[in-house]
Amino acid sequence: MKQKTHARRRSLAESLSAKQRKELLDWAGRSLKGLDESHVFVGIMDGKPLDVARVEFLIQLGHAILNDKPLVFPVPHGMELPKKLEAVADAIIRYNPDDLQTLELGLEKWFTESGKKVQ
Repeated sequence: MKQKTHARRRSLAESLSAKQRKELLDWAGRSLKGLDESHVFVGIMDGKPLDVARVEFLIQLGHAILNDKPLVFPVPHGMELPKKLEAVADAIIRYNPDDLQTLELGLEKWFTESGKKVQ
């Protein structure tokens, strides 16, 4: 039986130049700076695709999970979250995207009940 050989894929880090790696690390550091200082991760969902913001959101979410921070997701009424995201959420706050005061009130209520401070 002939054994298959697989070419090893280059990782993202291996495919970048030294300058690009430095720029990526600098950008990641800036993206996580405020998160290190915060006590809670609030990921406001607006029902639109994450597109460009996806990478930053995912890095921040992963960082918050690894640092055991509470995860709060304000989500428009009727929008479904992926089941795995629901599973890690400490709170899902439903709001009306046409009335952003519902978002503000939902977050205010959660922070009051949780005893966490807004920074």
